[in-house]
Amino acid sequence: MKKLVTVQIVFILMIVLIPFLLSKSCHTTSEDKVYVDVKIKVWAHEAQKVVEMDLEDYLLGVVAAEMPAAFEQEALNAQAVAARTYAVARLKGLYVAKDGYHPDTPICTDPSHCQGYKTKEQMSEVWGKFSTSRYWKKIQSSVEETIGQVITYKEEITNPVYHSNAGGITESASDVWGTPVPYLVSVMSKGDSISPVWDQKVTFTPGEIRQKITSNSGYSDFNLSDRMEGEIETIEHTSGGGVKSIRLGNKIFEGTELRRLLGLKSTKFEISIDKKGIIHFRTKGSGHGVGMSQWGANYLALNGGTYIEILEHYYNGIIVKSYR
Repeated sequence: MKKLVTVQIVFILMIVLIPFLLSKSCHTTSEDKVYVDVKIKVWAHEAQKVVEMDLEDYLLGVVAAEMPAAFEQEALNAQAVAARTYAVARLKGLYVAKDGYHPDTPICTDPSHCQGYKTKEQMSEVWGKFSTSRYWKKIQSSVEETIGQVITYKEEITNPVYHSNAGGITESASDVWGTPVPYLVSVMSKGDSISPVWDQKVTFTPGEIRQKITSNSGYSDFNLSDRMEGEIETIEHTSGGGVKSIRLGNKIFEGTELRRLLGLKSTKFEISIDKKGIIHFRTKGSGHGVGMSQWGANYLALNGGTYIEILEHYYNGIIVKSYR
């Protein structure tokens, strides 16, 4: 009798423990399918080494680095899905960097090249010890609530680029990079004006502009006179309101090109010259302006938008689904 009772107890424990143990190594998607995490190799640009980690753990560091943790939960969820999609697309080799910066890994931690990445310890120095626990839980929720989800367009995983602030309207991929992408078109971005980087001003003397531009390879013949008479003219604007082409001095520049050379926040800029001959650039927004505006995403979340609605607003015609 005792032997029978013991067998029954062991059987019951197995029924209870096996699902529990499985849940420790696997996650469940929103479609109630078992999701087993994948590994991703990342080039840690600050440490100058390759690091392998679970994809979902990697995403914790990306969301923490890329979006303010004080933002609304639904905005953070949208960021998590965009970041996961960006990583999965590169893990699958759908989008490959052509500059050979990190040939042995599909992605890196350099925000100017791929996606930023910061550990909890690194972010604690930014958030402060009293906010770290609360903020990290929000980051964890953003990844866990969207686990396995990616952005697709016509059954293909997308390249969901994003930026800080669109300056009120996003840019189309064709205007910024010269290649049209059906889900990366210009849309309104309400709430961008709330951001502290909405309206920025920077000034240069003609000499400072000459120095900045000619210090770059291929621009040694650039010249801008001190008087600047008739030497500054915006030629064309993008559909999103940015400068597409501009004549400055003896050259015609693309707006994206001049933004890079002068270190401007965005291509949405206006130029004025004061009586002392100082050139004033007034920019709106921050970043390339294509895809999701993070400040715009937070505004939509503040006004009741879900992360799916946020993504559908910024990426035209997409569907969010589990990729595995």
